[in-house]
Amino acid sequence: MDTSPFAEVAENLSKKGTVTVTGNQLTFVVDNLAEKVKKSSRLMSDDDSSRRTSSCSIPSTSGWSDVPAIDGGILENLEKQTQKLSESLDKIIEKLTKKLHETSAITVGYCQTYSDAANTMGVEADESVKSMYMLIAHCEELDKAMAPVYKVHSKIKHIKTVLAALESQVT
Repeated sequence: MDTSPFAEVAENLSKKGTVTVTGNQLTFVVDNLAEKVKKSSRLMSDDDSSRRTSSCSIPSTSGWSDVPAIDGGILENLEKQTQKLSESLDKIIEKLTKKLHETSAITVGYCQTYSDAANTMGVEADESVKSMYMLIAHCEELDKAMAPVYKVHSKIKHIKTVLAALESQVT
């Protein structure tokens, strides 16, 4: 015997159509659905006052006699489960929204840091190039300023060789 909470309902509904139970889900497709819809629309238009009095009541006309009664407990249980599902979904969406905002804030921070670092690196590279050209210019100036020193060096060398030759003749 089926021990699911839908066993009795599924048994009653199976006489009027196709019933499928998957876990905690019950699916029912009535036989001759199009015909039943047409009957119910005629009955509803004929009996408009009963539709206004209660949206959940089923008219007791002969057209509805073959529709099985619906247990109110199942509808209440379905409503409770739907409410729980809705609340859980709201919580999940709220948490997801919070996490997305946090992630977006972190991403913006990283992008700003990257941009600042790239700008700073560009400025530092420009300053390094300028400093290098200044160093090269100073080296060229120093080289020009050292030209007389090279001349003095060659004269001192010449004097040393002359002194060495003079010393060798004196001794």
